[in-house]
Amino acid sequence: SGNANTAAASSASFSIDTLPPTSYSGTVIDGYVFNATVFYDADGDFVLDPGEVFTTTDDQGAFKLTGYTETAQGQIVVAAGGIDTETGNAVGKLAAPLDSDGTGVVTSFTLLLALNPGLTETDLKVSLGIPLSVDLNDLDPIAALNSGDPAAAAIGETVFAAQQQIFTVIQAISTASAGS
Repeated sequence: SGNANTAAASSASFSIDTLPPTSYSGTVIDGYVFNATVFYDADGDFVLDPGEVFTTTDDQGAFKLTGYTETAQGQIVVAAGGIDTETGNAVGKLAAPLDSDGTGVVTSFTLLLALNPGLTETDLKVSLGIPLSVDLNDLDPIAALNSGDPAAAAIGETVFAAQQQIFTVIQAISTASAGS
């Protein structure tokens, strides 16, 4: 009887230690961000450390990370330096908490949510006048703008305009911090 409990405990421990690697697919959006380094930040320090899985975005901002194991503090981080395909400008660092379905967007909104664990998505939407039905972790506002659906385009326009305002504030803070 004691051996059965020990075997069960060992079996449970073994399965936890050998969790399969996880994957995450997403899109980096300021406009679509090309050639950005995206990584799974296992320790939550916003730095690409040796052993952390990374990839690069394509010309539509799309990426797929594979082969990492989720950690409690893990998140998706985009290193500074990718290029906004709308403006040609370099984009600063971005981040996103992991979305439970393994897909999502990385935007100024998801950066705010990653940096401020006490900030809820609902609070952010209310403060920016974004409909509560919009999922900020999944909505691609550029695709919505180009969808041909007037309702989706209106939501895309609202979200994209608010994202650009947030990017402007983040860039101003970064510039001011760098100068001090």
